[in-house]
Amino acid sequence: MIAETIQTRADLQRICRERAASAGQARTWIVSATMDTLRDYAAGGELPSVPVPAAGGVNLLADAIRAAAVEAVTDLVGDAVADRLTAIEERLGTVTRPTVISIAGRPAVTINRRIHAALAEVLECLAANVEVFLVGPAGSGKTQLAADAAEAFGAPFGLTPLSGGATESSILGSVSPLDGRYTPSSFSAMYAAGGVHLLDEIDGADPNMLLTVNGAISNHHLSIPRAGLRIDKHADFRLIAAANTYGNGPDAVYVGREQLDAATLDRFTMGRVFVDYDLEIDKAVVAAAGIGEVGEDLLTWAWSVRDAIGQHKLRRIMSTRIISKAAARIAAGGTLEQLKQTYFLSWTADEKRRIDNV
Repeated sequence: MIAETIQTRADLQRICRERAASAGQARTWIVSATMDTLRDYAAGGELPSVPVPAAGGVNLLADAIRAAAVEAVTDLVGDAVADRLTAIEERLGTVTRPTVISIAGRPAVTINRRIHAALAEVLECLAANVEVFLVGPAGSGKTQLAADAAEAFGAPFGLTPLSGGATESSILGSVSPLDGRYTPSSFSAMYAAGGVHLLDEIDGADPNMLLTVNGAISNHHLSIPRAGLRIDKHADFRLIAAANTYGNGPDAVYVGREQLDAATLDRFTMGRVFVDYDLEIDKAVVAAAGIGEVGEDLLTWAWSVRDAIGQHKLRRIMSTRIISKAAARIAAGGTLEQLKQTYFLSWTADEKRRIDNV
């Protein structure tokens, strides 16, 4: 019943599948059957006595074809793709290696993310119980650096923003006019219990309000006159301040800054740490967005703009924060060209002219 011209296994498998389909029989055995079994069945013999998966079982033929296809593609392009991905990962810093930090007298801490290059200097100050003054451009990672320092120090982290609207109660806490009950501030609570506390935007604070901080640093206690309280400084309390200027008043870029009292600056003099933009952090935030090679283009453009801003002394900023948000928008479907236009919307014609080649 089989034509003499049928010689190949594929021909036999096709005839057997067609017969099994018309008879409503399972066909999954065909892919592994012997040539003799196939010939017998194709010639009209009985269904072979071979293990047959239950109805709805795996289609071995489809699986075999799929596996062969995957193997073939892998052989052809696998190495090239792997090499390309590795190169991209190395440039963008996708692979974050854990950093183990050991401070004398404290348990070792592992941080599984990119850390700022200035962290070591900050930790040196904290270990010596020297108040830290982080100064650097907007969006350079000062707040995250302070939080990382707290984690590395094995201590809780607290933050008090001192920009416009902050009052003395932001430091001392408040007393209810109804029942006299005292509610501690984040600062006073941590001052009493221990931890790393950040006074953010300290160069935007009312200089007179900072006299309270001066006393807390020097006297090792915090007085709350309205509550009749005295809070002693915990041995593990550490203080960090962050600013965009050195406290000498406004400049061309940060026009809303205050000139800090010399007595305040004196307490932070030996703990000043400059926090510049960290290119490794830039790469890490772009890599985290998962935008592949577009991330390389974003970084190249952003770094060029940043260099041009510095070269021409423009009153503009290209921060790590801006890069991070641009990467997030690209990940959500935006394009780099669209984001370039958004970035330059508020720039004057003269400013744009100065960086026309970027």
